[in-house]
Amino acid sequence: MNKITLILLFLNYGVLFAQQQSTLFEIIELAKTNSAKSKIAQLELEKSQYGFKSFQADYSPQISASGTTPAFDRRIQNTIQQDGSLLFTPISQLDAFGQLSARQKLGFTGGEVFASSSLQRYESFDKNFISYNATPGIIGVRQPIFKANPYKWDKKIEPLKLESAKKQYVEAMEEISIEASNLFFDLLLAQISLNIAEKNRVLSDTLYNIAKGRYNLGKIAENELLQMQLSKMNAESDKKQSEINVQNTNSKLVRFLNMDKSTQLDLILPEQIPLITIDTEEAYQYALENKARITQFEIQKLESEKQIAIAKSNNRYNADLSASYGFANSAQNMNNLYQNPLNQQGVRLSLDIPLWNNGKNKSEVKIARANNELIQLNIEQSELNFEQELKLFFNQFSLVEEQLKISFIADTIAEKRYDIAVKRYMIGKTGITDLNIALNEKNLAKRSLMQQLSIYWDSYFRLRFYTLYDFIDNQKIIKTLE
Repeated sequence: MNKITLILLFLNYGVLFAQQQSTLFEIIELAKTNSAKSKIAQLELEKSQYGFKSFQADYSPQISASGTTPAFDRRIQNTIQQDGSLLFTPISQLDAFGQLSARQKLGFTGGEVFASSSLQRYESFDKNFISYNATPGIIGVRQPIFKANPYKWDKKIEPLKLESAKKQYVEAMEEISIEASNLFFDLLLAQISLNIAEKNRVLSDTLYNIAKGRYNLGKIAENELLQMQLSKMNAESDKKQSEINVQNTNSKLVRFLNMDKSTQLDLILPEQIPLITIDTEEAYQYALENKARITQFEIQKLESEKQIAIAKSNNRYNADLSASYGFANSAQNMNNLYQNPLNQQGVRLSLDIPLWNNGKNKSEVKIARANNELIQLNIEQSELNFEQELKLFFNQFSLVEEQLKISFIADTIAEKRYDIAVKRYMIGKTGITDLNIALNEKNLAKRSLMQQLSIYWDSYFRLRFYTLYDFIDNQKIIKTLE
């Protein structure tokens, strides 16, 4: 792995700022922990994690307690007599009920097993009567027959949803890196431009004083002196505009990092630039393995197949079987309540047979199948577009590296040419026109280099975003998630 050392950038400009400075990766790490977007991404991930835990809890035993304690009732009750007349009788009673129940889903059948125990106490105040009713224990099963088993599909889909959420979180972090990198270089370019403008202002002032001396000695024409004066004024104007640009770009980055508005950031370039050789096919495989988009395609396929299964099951007769076995007893006192309880059994088979609905169920099956085919076609097209998008980016990435190398060379040449032009002007070997041309080319080359560095780092972080792979350390970008 080759590396470019950014020494040339500072040979003629020295240290940009005397205060404590921040590097690109420090800004990115701050963005990943402190920005509003990072907090949103974290909350989205936590929501998905809690959703998966809720799904897992559905397949664990569910224990609950319920009851009514007490239920007091005092009123006038109308009772129909044998002759059809109504008799209004005052009643005063107290009823209390409690139940403890447990249930467990059966993922492989789509049914559930359950168990419960209950106790009821009834007291009539006007008749001075107390009675107890208890079900010490009852177990049972509820099982749909011939219906689609949603649990079977959910066991395939829900883990993929969590996997997709984790990948989306990592992608969100890489998107934050891209945005932080762009804002970083916007501010850094503004700071370097301000430094250049200040040095140009000082130099233009020096050259203007030299030009005045030559003009007084009659060595240059008034036109050249006026050009030098104009250059000095332009340099002062450029410095003021550069100061405004620094404040604007600093404010944008500070807001993105969710820092205090008064914070003034001083930035430095990464000392080394990693140059990466990409195998297009290998990078594409990383994208297929790691991108959330690919996992979401799989989820869409399974969801569509699930809807077909449900539509098919609704198109034929269905049945629900429930069975239970337990013990029950009643008594007027608690001592006799649990002695010699009676057996209690129950079996029920419920049928739902569609006889005629004018083809509604068949239409729903066809709709589900058509939707499945549509999803398949959309996924295939999305996969092709994704592959084209990736490979185009991978091919362009190598061009960005080449352009960066050229920008370094152009910057070095422009620096040397300007130094020569300044020295030649001071000894009277060249005119103001050549000096201004060299100055403009030097400034343009410096800004072009900075812009190309920004493009390179933007492309580097986009490469990580597209593949979720670290090409420097040669490993997947894995975030430890609790």
